[in-house]
Amino acid sequence: MPRMKPKGRYRFSILCCFVVLTLLLNLVGVVNPFMTGIAAADQNPVLELGSVSGNPGEEVRVPLTLTSSGQVVGLQFDLSYDHDLLTYQGRTYGDLINAVNDDGDRIYTIATNHLPDGKFRLMVYSIPTTPMPSGSGTVVELRFLVAAGAAAGQTCALEFSGVILADRYGEEAIPTTVNNGQFSVPQGSVSQPPALTADSTDNTVGQDVYLSFTDDEAWRNAISEISVDGSAVDSGKYTIAAGSITIDQSVFTTAKDYTIAVSAAGYNDASVTQTMHPASTSVWDGSIDVTWYNTTDSVFYIDTPAKLAGLAAIVNGIYNTGATVTGNPDYIVYNVGGGTLAGSTTATWVYGGDDFTGKTVYLTTDLDMGGVYDSTTQTWSGPNYMPIGGQYCMTYQDGTTLIGSSWNGTFD
Repeated sequence: MPRMKPKGRYRFSILCCFVVLTLLLNLVGVVNPFMTGIAAADQNPVLELGSVSGNPGEEVRVPLTLTSSGQVVGLQFDLSYDHDLLTYQGRTYGDLINAVNDDGDRIYTIATNHLPDGKFRLMVYSIPTTPMPSGSGTVVELRFLVAAGAAAGQTCALEFSGVILADRYGEEAIPTTVNNGQFSVPQGSVSQPPALTADSTDNTVGQDVYLSFTDDEAWRNAISEISVDGSAVDSGKYTIAAGSITIDQSVFTTAKDYTIAVSAAGYNDASVTQTMHPASTSVWDGSIDVTWYNTTDSVFYIDTPAKLAGLAAIVNGIYNTGATVTGNPDYIVYNVGGGTLAGSTTATWVYGGDDFTGKTVYLTTDLDMGGVYDSTTQTWSGPNYMPIGGQYCMTYQDGTTLIGSSWNGTFD
C-alpha cells in the first residue's frame, strides 16, 4: 500500500513540547511529576506589551508583563511592528524569569526568530518545566532603535498574534487576556542627522573644504545654517549637494582644528572637527634635500619642494646639473645601463639605488615647484622638476643620456 503523505505542514510550538514530554513519560511507565498537585487557576493570565515613546536615534525598551496565578510554565507569541520606524536590537530578561538554579544557570530560556512575513517570534520555556512566579512581573524587555529620520508624532502599534501560554500539563491557559502596546515619537522631538566626515585631502590653508555624509535628502533640504567655531558662515560661502557640503577656503585662514556645525530644522546639529594644515609658502629653488631619507625606514613624509626633488633624485640616481644637495649625497646612487638607440649610437640609461618597493611616501602639504612658461616665446624660466621614475631624456633632445628608473612604492 502506498504511503500517504500529509497534506499540510506540522505546526511546532511550545505547546507541542509539553504534550510530547507528557506522552513519553506515560509511555515508559514513569509517574509524571507534572500530574501531581493539580490546582485550578484562580484567574486567567494577562499578557501585556507596554506603550513607550522615544526620540529619533534613541533606544527604547518595551516591557512584556505577565499577570498569573502561577500556572504558566512557557509562552510564545508573534509581534508585529513598523520596521521603518523601529529596528529590533535584542532582549533583556525581566524580573519574573531572572532566576537561576543551584549551578548558577538560568532556569528559563528565551528564543527569538524573525519570520518571513516580517513578524518577530519570541518563546520562553524551561527544562524541566518550572512555573513562572504568580502575581505580576516583567517577563522580558524588547529593545528597539528608533529610526533617525522618525518624525515627531509618528506612531506604530505593537500587536500580538499567535499567543500561546502553556501550563505544566501541556494544556493552553485559556482564555488569556492580551493587551497590545504602542510606540510613539513625542511631539517636538528632533531627528538625528547623518554623520559628517571631515576633508582629509588637500586640507591645507587656501583650499576649499569638502565635507561628506551619507545622503539624507530630508536633512539636506532642512539645513538652515553652517557655523565654524561658533560663527555663522555666509550662505554664499558654502554649497550643499547630495552627500557633500563645500565650504569656501576663505573661511579657514590659519592652520588649526576647526569645529564645523550644521544646523537643520527638526534635527540635532551635526558637527565635525576639521584639521587644516599650513600651506606651502616656499617656491622650489632647484635644490635637492635628502635629509628625510634613510635606508631602514619604510614610511617617509615630504613637506617641502626640495624634499620632493630629493625623492626624484634618489629614485632616478641623477639630478639637474648645478643643483645643491642637502643631506647625505651617497643616497643618490648613479647606476648605469647600456643599450643601442640607432646604428652605432649608444645611450646611457641611468637609474637610482632605491625604487621604494614596499615603502610609502606621504605628501603632507601642497608644494609650489616654481617655474614659469611663457606661451608667447615658448620658453621656460625657473628650475626644471624631474619626474620620479620613468624613461625620458635628461637633457632636452639629447638621446644619449636617458632616465630609465622605476617607482614601485606607494605615494599618498
